[in-house]
Amino acid sequence: MKVNTDEGWKEPKLGAVFRARLNKDGQPIRGPTRYVAHSEEAEPCGERLWQLADSVGVEKAKTVIVLGDGAPWIWNLADFHFPQAVQIVDFYHALERLGEVARSLWAEGVSEGKDWLEQRKSALHNGDVRAVIRSLKTLSPSRKDLREMIRKAIGYFHENRERMRYKHFRAKGYFIGSGIVEAGCKHVIAKRFKQSGMRWSREGFLKLLHLRLCILNGDWDAFARSRFPRLSNSPATYF
Repeated sequence: MKVNTDEGWKEPKLGAVFRARLNKDGQPIRGPTRYVAHSEEAEPCGERLWQLADSVGVEKAKTVIVLGDGAPWIWNLADFHFPQAVQIVDFYHALERLGEVARSLWAEGVSEGKDWLEQRKSALHNGDVRAVIRSLKTLSPSRKDLREMIRKAIGYFHENRERMRYKHFRAKGYFIGSGIVEAGCKHVIAKRFKQSGMRWSREGFLKLLHLRLCILNGDWDAFARSRFPRLSNSPATYF
């Protein structure tokens, strides 16, 4: 989710923290969500995420889960800040990798490609990453670029195989999708900073982002009392 700034298009990093519980059917229920977002490198962003998690009692949590899209820097930060956490690759990002392969090898709507993807989706959902990798290895397109794409996909699934034990995770009542982050990108960033014709200075973007996070995280009252004692009680009017 990129924002148009006077330094070019920038992609802020965004993370979300929430508590979850199981309902009577054993399905996970998400509690209130708090966000962290900034335009910066991975390390300081990881520190901000840890501070947010610490503020809601992560050290007392029975189970800590880190959901990500599979990018190595995410797991590096998870290892450093949340070494006790269960790491899970977002199921839909993993499925998109397989969709990319299917779209590249078969024309849209071709039944063979649709069947291949559906079978791989079923295997992946059951946590059978070995079957997914075996299937990828049987593909041998003539084009070099397609072979390279498949090689990278195999590496992606092999590297993240322990983070793709989806059947096991579901049985534990864990979330396997990071849709809350995808929604957060739209709600926190796009809704306010990507309207028609908008172009931001870096300073202006970061200051307004900070205020927006105060509102969405429920911290506005404390912040407003300390900084803007005469401001209206309706912050959404401004930010």
